[in-house]
Amino acid sequence: MERPSEDELSFARERIRARLAFSMDSPSKLGQIYGLSQLLMNDPGRLISIIEDATKVGTTEYVDFVDKLLDRSISIIYR
Repeated sequence: MERPSEDELSFARERIRARLAFSMDSPSKLGQIYGLSQLLMNDPGRLISIIEDATKVGTTEYVDFVDKLLDRSISIIYR
């Protein structure tokens, strides 16, 4: 698996920050973020903190950071 270049990571960080800032300005989008975070992580603020952490990770740690997040099993049960 090829690691992203510093330019690619820098571009991704800026997009993440811009999308988060845009979402924080909209009550409905912010509600979606908190709702998804509560549903998938049982913590309404966890998703925002993960997004913020993703913008601080260096190039060498980025793939490991993402792998760790995707390694979690998520089960949704409809009743």
